[in-house]
Amino acid sequence: MQDLETKTLWSQISGKAIQGPQRGTELTLYPSTITTFAEFKKLYPNGKLLSKPEKFDKGSHYSGYFSDSTKLGIFGRIDNFKRTSGKTKVIGVRLDNYDIAVTYEKLSNEKFVLLDKADPQVVILYNSETATAFAYELAELSDEQIKSFAVEGTNISTAGITWDIRTGKSIDGNSPALKPVPLITAFWFAWASFFPTSDLLQ
Repeated sequence: MQDLETKTLWSQISGKAIQGPQRGTELTLYPSTITTFAEFKKLYPNGKLLSKPEKFDKGSHYSGYFSDSTKLGIFGRIDNFKRTSGKTKVIGVRLDNYDIAVTYEKLSNEKFVLLDKADPQVVILYNSETATAFAYELAELSDEQIKSFAVEGTNISTAGITWDIRTGKSIDGNSPALKPVPLITAFWFAWASFFPTSDLLQ
């Protein structure tokens, strides 16, 4: 992506400036929610939408790229990424000393995935019906509390504490809120290109 103010080119995956005056600088990742616009409107009814005029009457000029499992990148490349198909869609998490990607297929089959190698541990929650994903640090919870997680609707609970998945805040308002973790959605080939030693859950 290009920063029009400084004409710097930035990597969308690593957040590093790869060309231009800011080369070598790395952007700060902020927590975000991966969701649809319909769900966004429910969560943030007063939220603003940034958009630009469409060049085409309908559809997306990326539709052919998304549907072609052999097309890797704009200019194409050999799919030698192993472990899974290069076009497999994943959600990536970058932590201080740990990178991991989880396939959408795994997230769709499970209500949540625990990243137990992370320190502190992280939970990724995904609702396949609304195509919405959240991730939170679990620094304040014991291993026993984490093992007894249960997800019901838009809530996650353990040991008598219930949080709203969408906000990370406790329902009773007396327990600490869960700290959100930045998520990156990508194709496996793109993620693995930047983080070749990344763990993969599928």
